[in-house]
Amino acid sequence: MISEGCVTTRMLRFGAVGLLLAVVAGCATGRAFRHGQNAAKHGDWDAAVAFYRQVLASDPGRLDAKIALQRAVGAAAAEHIKRARDLEAQDQLAGAIAEYRLAAELDPTNTLSAAKANELERKQRERTDAARPPSTLARLQAQVRQSAPFPTLDPRVRVRALHFNSASVKDIINNIAAFSNPPINVQYAAGVETLTGRPYTIDAQDLSLEEALNQVLSNNTLAFKVVNSKTILVFQDDVANHTKNDDLYSQTFYLSNIDSAEMAQILNTMLQAPGPLVRPSISPSKSSSTITVKATAQVLGVVERIIKAND
Repeated sequence: MISEGCVTTRMLRFGAVGLLLAVVAGCATGRAFRHGQNAAKHGDWDAAVAFYRQVLASDPGRLDAKIALQRAVGAAAAEHIKRARDLEAQDQLAGAIAEYRLAAELDPTNTLSAAKANELERKQRERTDAARPPSTLARLQAQVRQSAPFPTLDPRVRVRALHFNSASVKDIINNIAAFSNPPINVQYAAGVETLTGRPYTIDAQDLSLEEALNQVLSNNTLAFKVVNSKTILVFQDDVANHTKNDDLYSQTFYLSNIDSAEMAQILNTMLQAPGPLVRPSISPSKSSSTITVKATAQVLGVVERIIKAND
């Protein structure tokens, strides 16, 4: 039989052990906090963050450690951002990305760091892709673009702002044409005077030249065709005038991933009514992995965008 004295002795021993462990843990937490303060004093903010996190892991309610950690996190993130900017200025993208990522991990509320890392990663991929020799398919696609059978407007020309209140359609189109760089000439087919004289209000910005023209004309039952790179013809948007004015061209598109028959089905589906007034002819070739399309210049432009989106 265990005596009452023995039980009391054991309880005292266990209590002493628990107290000893608490003291040891308290000492370790105190040391970690002092190490954090020392690291912060010397500007080693990453180490300070690690020590303060160690303190809070043992004592989550410690207010001075929370305040110290918040300050250290801000300082460490700012330091990594500065290093990232210096590396970016030296065009050392890999190092800059790593520093921006560290800043974002330290301070998740700093979305700018993550966005900059993503931006530089995209830039790095673009450089890698540009340095890689073009594939046979890429060369064929480039040759097709360079030898396009139809005239086009320069896709680099941008219309920065369109702000008109009840101006005539003709004045708006002439304004777009005059302020393009270089300017383009506008010819008007017979019978469009009433349509081009309508008042029209538009408020838009940063459009391609083709987008700007289409937005104004399509909303006023008008269409245009590109006569050459510096001239367009504006006419009424109906079957008779499209049949009269639209020129048909044939262009071959090279495919890299999608099956040509599947691509042809997608094109036929997407170009159905209300689709183009002059229906395109679409011919897939499985053996050469190509799609040959006979259509108007504008429809061929739409076809190219559809293929890019699906291939």
